Amino acid sequence: MNRWGVVGSVAMVVAANAFVLVGVAIDRSGGVVQKIELTERELPTRGSSEDNTGISVRLSWQAGWYPAVRFGPGIDRNKLTELGFDCRVAPGDRLAESHYQRQPARVVFVVLEYDGPAWQKWLVGAIAASPESTEFLKGHSSRLGVVNVGKSPSALRARYPDQDHYLIVPGLMRAMVRYEVSKPREVFGEVAGLLVDDIHVPQPYASTLAELRGKPYHLTLCYGKRYEPWICGCRP
Repeated sequence: MNRWGVVGSVAMVVAANAFVLVGVAIDRSGGVVQKIELTERELPTRGSSEDNTGISVRLSWQAGWYPAVRFGPGIDRNKLTELGFDCRVAPGDRLAESHYQRQPARVVFVVLEYDGPAWQKWLVGAIAASPESTEFLKGHSSRLGVVNVGKSPSALRARYPDQDHYLIVPGLMRAMVRYEVSKPREVFGEVAGLLVDDIHVPQPYASTLAELRGKPYHLTLCYGKRYEPWICGCRP
């Protein structure tokens, strides 16, 4: 690559980084839209434990199934239609599978409940389905799980006002056809992932996490008006 090519590449990287930083600044300038304190079960660390400048955490949640146990209510065909999916093809139609697979995932807002009634119900079912995992499920698995989805975060917040137990984040929804023995086919929605689930831990919180290696901790997770997360507190 010639000199001008190198200069151009560097300029693109600088511009991209600047764009990201400006976006972060805009997001945080509007103040904190929501704040919740979670534990190492919901925000496990990633990256090097020796280099406290490179620590990040992952927002861990129950994807919906644990040996045939559903977390929260099902997302049915009517709900998918509300979210903008084309659900005119009946699940029993021979073209149903290809029809729903062709539809791209849609951005929705996901309500994650933390350590509430849905978690307790899920835990009972998960333990019944896998008794040998009881200790892990009770003491180590994430207590976050999907309880609802929608297109408007403000409407969802009005329905779930308790910020200590309900986190609203952007995610991806996809439509699928389910097959079960001796049951008719059905169309259902599945949260394929969250838009942002890897979160950098800045100083001084990274140093605190490095000192707490292997020990329980609490992290405060904040979201701005663009629903991008950052760590705004840490304690043992």
